[in-house]
Amino acid sequence: MNSLKNPKTIKQVVFVFPFLFLAVCLQLKRMPNPTYYLMIQEDHILENLQFVFYFLASVWALLIAVRFSRTKRPFHSGMYGLLAFALFFTAGEEISWGLRIFHYIVPHYFRIHNIQQETTIHNLGAIQPRMVYVCMLVGFFGAFGWLLLKAAKGGLRSFFDWFIPDWFIGSYFLPTFLLNLYFWLGSCFVSHGIDAFPIGKFIIWRDQEATEFLQALGFMVFAIVIRNRQKTAGP
Repeated sequence: MNSLKNPKTIKQVVFVFPFLFLAVCLQLKRMPNPTYYLMIQEDHILENLQFVFYFLASVWALLIAVRFSRTKRPFHSGMYGLLAFALFFTAGEEISWGLRIFHYIVPHYFRIHNIQQETTIHNLGAIQPRMVYVCMLVGFFGAFGWLLLKAAKGGLRSFFDWFIPDWFIGSYFLPTFLLNLYFWLGSCFVSHGIDAFPIGKFIIWRDQEATEFLQALGFMVFAIVIRNRQKTAGP
């Protein structure tokens, strides 16, 4: 039990969790029962947990922004204020801004232009096809940004240290990057008549719910780490 209090052990456990989670998902997916496919449906456990994680991460990011404001670091405060807004916005998008909870009437614009006829921005016809690039970018930065941190020296490293997830958090963003890279490559090859990365057979679009669950959890862990770092650093 004492080993679990060791910061190095905690980081290792945090790092390994996404791989264990995906291994369980893979095993469930290979089984004949529908457990996995129920998990990745809208309004089921993974999507609901994404909302919880993104919302909590937005709260912590806002607290971080306030703390930076009090310590006279306006750039840091502004960046985390933007992050808090982005995370809160993502949380709202995950549950379609309460559409299936409150059953309100979808505005006319969204009924016409939204692919799923929901009140979400990311599913608008002009935006949804480009989301794969956004997901790849966020996933890549979250997964490999720590390499930039490792290469930085002196004051530059101390600056980046507040904005880049540590190595042990990178594993939460890597699956999002890899899955969306697969989707992107699949679309590129299909456009040339090559089915090298088949979509809709074993790997399906809704597999994103499993990787997005990990990404949402990764953002929450990152926000907690930065908040604790602020407290350790003092005023």
